[in-house]
Amino acid sequence: AVIGDGALTGGLAMEAINNASKINTNFIILLNDNNHSISDNVGGLSANLNGIRSSTRYLQLRDKVYYSLNDKSPVAVNAIRRAKNTIKSMFSPGMLFEEWGLTYLGPVDGHDAAKVAEAIEDAKHIHKAVVVHVVTQKGRGYEPAVKHPARFHGTAPFHIDTGLPKNPTSDGYTDIFSSCMVKLAGQDEKLVAITAAMLDGVGLKRFRNIYPDRFIDVGIAEEHAVTFAAGLAAGGMHPVVAIYSTFLQRGFDMLLHDVAISRLQGVFCVDRAGLVGEDGATHHGAFDMAALRPVPGLTIAAPMDEHELRHLMFTAQQPGGGPFVIRYPRGRGVKVEWQCPMRKVPIGRGRKLSEGTDVAVLSIGPVGNTVQQAIADLAAEGSALSIAHYDMRFLKPLDEDILKEVGERFQRIITVEDGVRNGGMGSAVLEWMSDHGYQPRITRLGLPDEFVEQGTVAQLHHLVGIDKEGIIRSLSAPH
Repeated sequence: AVIGDGALTGGLAMEAINNASKINTNFIILLNDNNHSISDNVGGLSANLNGIRSSTRYLQLRDKVYYSLNDKSPVAVNAIRRAKNTIKSMFSPGMLFEEWGLTYLGPVDGHDAAKVAEAIEDAKHIHKAVVVHVVTQKGRGYEPAVKHPARFHGTAPFHIDTGLPKNPTSDGYTDIFSSCMVKLAGQDEKLVAITAAMLDGVGLKRFRNIYPDRFIDVGIAEEHAVTFAAGLAAGGMHPVVAIYSTFLQRGFDMLLHDVAISRLQGVFCVDRAGLVGEDGATHHGAFDMAALRPVPGLTIAAPMDEHELRHLMFTAQQPGGGPFVIRYPRGRGVKVEWQCPMRKVPIGRGRKLSEGTDVAVLSIGPVGNTVQQAIADLAAEGSALSIAHYDMRFLKPLDEDILKEVGERFQRIITVEDGVRNGGMGSAVLEWMSDHGYQPRITRLGLPDEFVEQGTVAQLHHLVGIDKEGIIRSLSAPH
C-alpha cells in the first residue's frame, strides 16, 4: 500500500493502521513523505514525521553501537540488545509506528532508487505490517514547483521558464468567497474559518494571514472538519467550513448526525460544485445537491453570480439560521464589478428573471447564466417561443410560490442544474408538482446517471447537454 504523509491524518488511515497491526503476514506500507498534501501539512502527526526527517541522532547512535558490537563481551552485547528499544524510543520518533504494532524502516531517501529498492527488499522479509518511510521533495527537479508546491499540485498550462500560468484568470467565485470571509470576520468576532488541507484551493490564505487565531486547518480530515465545526457552534462560535464538493461527501454522516440533528448554525461553503474539468470523475462536484437534499433542517443555496454569492454568505451569518450550505463552481464568474453591498436574501425565495407564456425554465446556480444566453440567442434568431426563466436560488427550502405559479401557468417546464439529475433540483420540482396535483411535462437537464469523464468544463457541459446549444435544443424540441 502506498500512502502520502498528508493522507495519514485521515480517520480512514488510522482505522487501516489499527487493522494492519493484527496482520501476521508480510504487508508493506510505503509512506511517501514530502511534508505536503496540497498545502503544507499540519498537526501533531506531521510534527512527528518532521522529527524523523530532521533528527539523525537515533540513526547515528544505532550505527555506532552495532559497528562496535564485535568488540564487546557477550554480556555487553545482550545488555545492548535489551536496551535497544529504550534507546530507540528516546531518539526515534518512528517509535510511533512501533507503538501502533507496525515495524518501522527508515527514513529512506526517496530520490535514491537503489536505497528505496533495498528498503523494500528488507521489508519483504518481515512477517507483519511494516512501514517503509520514504522522504521525498514535492516538485523536485523543477524550481518553480519546489517554491510553490501548492500551485503545482494541479495546474493549467504555464510558462516553463517562470512557472507562471499562460492564461491568468480574473476573479472567480473562490476569490469572492475569500474577500467576503475577511469582510464578515471584521464584523463578527466569533466567525471562525475551517479547512481540511485546502488553504489555497478554497481561498483562505488571506483570512489566515489577517485572522490567524480564527483559522483552523485540520489536515485531510473532512469528517473531523464538520464535527469540529459542530463543536464550535455548540460553544457559541460561528464556524464557516470551506470544502470542495467532492470532499464534503466524506463528511456527509457528520453533517447529518452532528450538525443537522442538533440544528447547529454553521456555514458550509461548497467550492468546486458541478463539473470541474480536467480533474475528472473523482473531483466533479456532481452529487452534493442530491446527497444533501434529504437532510432535514438544511438550507441549501446556489448563487447564480458573484453578487448572489456575497448576499448568500451575508444571509447565512444571520442569527438563528441553522446549518446553511452554499455551493458554487470553480472558475470565473460573470460580473465585472462584484464589490456590491451585501444584503440579506429571503431564505427559500427565488426570482423571476424573464416573463414568458410557452415554457418555463427553472435553473439553479451559475448555469442560469447559460439559460439567459440561450433565451437571448433564440430571440435574436426570431424565435416565436415565449420563455419564462426563474432562478430558484434555493434547493432547500424550495420557493413554493414560484412552483405554484409555474404549475398553474405552464404545461411545459425545463429544469437545468450542474449536478446529477437523479435526486437533484429537477427531481425536487417533479416531486412537488406530483404532490400538489400538477401534471406538466417536465424535462430535466443535468448530469446523467454515470461518472462523467475528464475534459474542459465547456467540453463536459456540451457532453451532458447543459451548454447553450443543449439548452436551445431542449427549448426548441417539439412539444
